[in-house]
Amino acid sequence: MRSLAAQLVALALAVPISTVTSSHTHVRTSLVHSPKTAVPAVHHVRAGCAAYCQVRTLRRKLQSVHGRTVALARRVALPVPPPPRLGWRRESLRVQLSDQARVLGRYRAQARRPLRVRMARFSAWVCIHRHEAAWNDTGDPYWGGLQMDRGFMRAYGPDMIARHHGGLADTWTPAEQIVVAERAYYTRGFAPWPQTARSCGVL
Repeated sequence: MRSLAAQLVALALAVPISTVTSSHTHVRTSLVHSPKTAVPAVHHVRAGCAAYCQVRTLRRKLQSVHGRTVALARRVALPVPPPPRLGWRRESLRVQLSDQARVLGRYRAQARRPLRVRMARFSAWVCIHRHEAAWNDTGDPYWGGLQMDRGFMRAYGPDMIARHHGGLADTWTPAEQIVVAERAYYTRGFAPWPQTARSCGVL
């Protein structure tokens, strides 16, 4: 009878070499190809990112166009457009962006027209000025042809003050004074000029 060691050696030699090789080959193949299972997930992430990035870009463009429109409106005394509704639907953002672009174009066209032509209340402001004071009036606490005090000028005309290096309304042009008064009109009407506005029939 053969010893146990001899039996084990014979058993080992009886196992085909191809079986061992194919087993290792299978392991190597699975290790090499297993990372490919993550590829579809990457594609899904990229697709989602593309949609999100489009929406984010539209939101930024909408805010930018609206900001330029607001700055122009304040500079030339036109109504400030309401803020956009910043949702996450691309179609809604595209529609709003188109609307804002049209408003900006219309405001730019109006800004090129003379103040007396594009401002409906121009004659009212001229009338109030005639009842108030000269355009270069320096009487403290009111300045200019529409008699603005410091608080009024700081609230509605800080850019005019800066433009004239700290100068008050008496140093501004008549058009600049009217522009600042028109800004106040959109929130206060003619209330800051109760007597003279009544004399001019606008209050």
